[in-house]
Amino acid sequence: MYFKIGMLLAATQVIATLAYPPSCACYRNQRPVCGTDGKTYNNECLLDCATRDDPGLRVRYQGPCSEGNVGFPACHCDYDLNQVCGSDNHTYDNACLLNCAAATNPGLSILYSGLCADEVKIVDGPSKYPSCTCTREMKPVCGSDGITYNNDCLLNCATINDSRLGIEYYGPCADKVIVVDPGTQGDYHGIRPL
Repeated sequence: MYFKIGMLLAATQVIATLAYPPSCACYRNQRPVCGTDGKTYNNECLLDCATRDDPGLRVRYQGPCSEGNVGFPACHCDYDLNQVCGSDNHTYDNACLLNCAAATNPGLSILYSGLCADEVKIVDGPSKYPSCTCTREMKPVCGSDGITYNNDCLLNCATINDSRLGIEYYGPCADKVIVVDPGTQGDYHGIRPL
């Protein structure tokens, strides 16, 4: 009798294992992918799990599946954060996303790198001057004032005091070199020729 019950339990376990494959364990990271079935999966691992039911399922492209952008190509951008300010005064997480938005707004272009001026958060600091909240990211930019700012957010904060300030170029400002004519005698602002 015990033998029959044991065999019945073992057979039930085998059938249950075949009918219900083990669960798929995936991290909850949000890096959407579009499957060849037209569905968006939160990440590639979840799409791999879905291949149990559809062995031909593959990743069509990175990013969510586009929904009815009739007449416009689907945009697929990385999730990197390199903010740009658009001519619509909206901050986009990166230039690719701005270019995607330009598909429906042909006049849209990049004004400058970083947050749009009206989106910079001003926090009352201990001094009488307002301060901005920026990351400590080191991506130096040379301002039109000749000062190197650690990142474009800090330069955008400086525009609070000087609205004409902008990015001259990416990277630290080159050292200012005063060219002195070797034939010049005497002192030139404290610099003497060798």
